[in-house]
Amino acid sequence: MFSYIDEITYNCLYAILTYTTVNFTAENFEWLQILYNVLFNLGYMYTAIFNLVVYDETQVKNYAYFLSANIGDFLMRFLFRDKSILP
Repeated sequence: MFSYIDEITYNCLYAILTYTTVNFTAENFEWLQILYNVLFNLGYMYTAIFNLVVYDETQVKNYAYFLSANIGDFLMRFLFRDKSILP
């Protein structure tokens, strides 16, 4: 069953199971933190959307991987940022 799932799925599952604790949830799901994350990652989020809009089928071999990677990247930008730059 798992032979059809790309290895990035295991990495995402490991990250979710490792980093989602009660303290993580309390600290990162506040509106101010989400606003900081969006402002900090706005360029990256724009790039993910841009990649999906101007998709070129001649350069991408696995569309499912491409789609899930860009959507996953966009959604995770709401939760994570480099905290050494912003408080």
